[in-house]
Amino acid sequence: MLTRLALVAVAGMLVAPRAGLASPPVRAAERTRPLAGDVALAVEPEAGSPTAFVFRLTNRGAQPLQIFEHRGLLSLELRPEGRGRPVRCAAPPGFAPSEVDPALVSTLEPGRSYTERIDIRYFCWGRRADELRGKGARLSGSYGFRGRVAGSRRWIAQSPDGKARLLAVSTPEAVTLAPVPGSPAPAPVGPLALELEPPRVQSVDGRHVAVSARLENRGSLPLRFYAHPELFRFDVERGGEVVRCSLPRLERAPLRHSFVLVDPGRAVQRSLDLADYCPRGTFSNPGIYDVSAVFEATHAGEAWRLGAFEGLAPSSSVAVRISVGDLPAYVPEVPR
Repeated sequence: MLTRLALVAVAGMLVAPRAGLASPPVRAAERTRPLAGDVALAVEPEAGSPTAFVFRLTNRGAQPLQIFEHRGLLSLELRPEGRGRPVRCAAPPGFAPSEVDPALVSTLEPGRSYTERIDIRYFCWGRRADELRGKGARLSGSYGFRGRVAGSRRWIAQSPDGKARLLAVSTPEAVTLAPVPGSPAPAPVGPLALELEPPRVQSVDGRHVAVSARLENRGSLPLRFYAHPELFRFDVERGGEVVRCSLPRLERAPLRHSFVLVDPGRAVQRSLDLADYCPRGTFSNPGIYDVSAVFEATHAGEAWRLGAFEGLAPSSSVAVRISVGDLPAYVPEVPR
């Protein structure tokens, strides 16, 4: 039978605070030294892409620091040159963490940096943001939990003993971005033109990515073609890697009702789900995916003497933003 003293000792062991990250809240009087000047934030464009950027947290102090590393804490602002309303940007709802995750905390030695790669469109999403980037703008950023910051689990950096913490940090000055030219439309290869809509597509987890494919007759005569969903294929590009997506081609005779006749200047539309075409996991990562398509009209309809059009129709790319993704844990976007 345990003595009273032993019971007290056991209870003390059960409630004793864990060392390190799970230490109890530090009262303001115990914060022996602020960290305001010890961590620097930079947000810079990468060479070779108008949408690729890196954000960097650097330990400029004299001691190691524990840094919470999650790009969801990044906020950006695009400000036009001269007069104009700025655009304030943040990660989509549901992506930013609500408190420090110990699995994403690392020790940063003095003079060392933590760097992640971002696509600026993931944060600055929408027509207005695209317009500002197209004309050139000034970019600034901040890193920290948004909203009211309270409690011991909402910091971005702390000293090894946990007695000094930093809640947020901002870039010291704005970066001037060069104007971004628009992407040219693909050269037409025939009277049939393909356009994906809308130009910006959103999905929370990537399990369903809905687009509309618009096939327009830009010729001077009525155009008949076989408009079956399996004739679309897609290229999905993210971070320099491309995934080719398509439906399996079935060896079968064409269906008469799948041939359409489109007058000049008119179009037909098909609602498609990219998740049906792409390998599982293609859209699992949160971020931006650039998607382009090709429609390959096959079958002239010889059985019915239709004389249908046969040929290719490529599209321009559209941006797909996956807000949260379908991964079990956060994956840093480390530059190559």
